[in-house]
Amino acid sequence: MKHSSLEIFIIDDYQHVLVNELMSRSSEKSYDKFTDIGKHTWLILNTASWQRTDAFIFSLTRKPMILATSE
Repeated sequence: MKHSSLEIFIIDDYQHVLVNELMSRSSEKSYDKFTDIGKHTWLILNTASWQRTDAFIFSLTRKPMILATSE
């Protein structure tokens, strides 16, 4: 990002970043994994925000799909 001539950056899909780490660590029993996941995803946005003061950074998430209902 620092050396790019682009002025707009899009992180798509931020929710995927969260879910990917959550599922890869699903066998861990400790609550520490949730702290780590939160920290790692926060670091992505925090790092992106101070790379360039002249750029816009958008972070997108998706609405979860409902695969089945009881109705």
